Amino acid sequence: MPVREVRGGQTASFALKKIKRSSIRKGMVMVSPKLNPQASWEFEGEILVLHHPTTISPRYQAMVHCGSIRQTATILSMSKDCLRTGDKANVHFRFIKTPEYLHADQRLVFREGRTKAVGTITKLIQTTNTSPSNTKPLQLKMQSTKKGTSVKKEEMPMAAGSTLEDGLSPGQAAALHTLNQPQPKTSGGRRRGGQRHKVKSQGAAVTPASGC
Repeated sequence: MPVREVRGGQTASFALKKIKRSSIRKGMVMVSPKLNPQASWEFEGEILVLHHPTTISPRYQAMVHCGSIRQTATILSMSKDCLRTGDKANVHFRFIKTPEYLHADQRLVFREGRTKAVGTITKLIQTTNTSPSNTKPLQLKMQSTKKGTSVKKEEMPMAAGSTLEDGLSPGQAAALHTLNQPQPKTSGGRRRGGQRHKVKSQGAAVTPASGC
């Protein structure tokens, strides 16, 4: 049933218009603009390791559960060199995919396989880097054709008074010279059809009649 207000402890659903389903994911919140909400890539928390088969060290990744947030985070640094079962330390985390809306004193669960740890967020770190940590740099690829590698004039640094052929090998210069030459025009279909019709008519005139 439609209602005008919802109080603390009650459950309700919102009908959002002009918003695609693909643009909504778990962990998002609806808050007032007066709060100036900011999502965080990195945060610090006090973690207690309940169980881990070996040791936990920096660059270790596991799933962070914090309210409705479920995302993999990486350990950037710790107050100890390594963590084992029963150890407690201050850990610096960073989400690997998207920033999340967090607040201090929020409880979290840190798990991966049989590894389980619990803790509390102690500090939010606002960073200027908005790209994911697993972003790969773009790689430039050379484009080649069947006749040879294509060369662009703006990619060839040339000195004053030099030409494009000066920086190429003899084979590339010959190929470039061939490409620059105008191609001969081929005859149209009507002309070739007329020639074939003429040849056929001449052959018919030369062929003797069957009655001879």
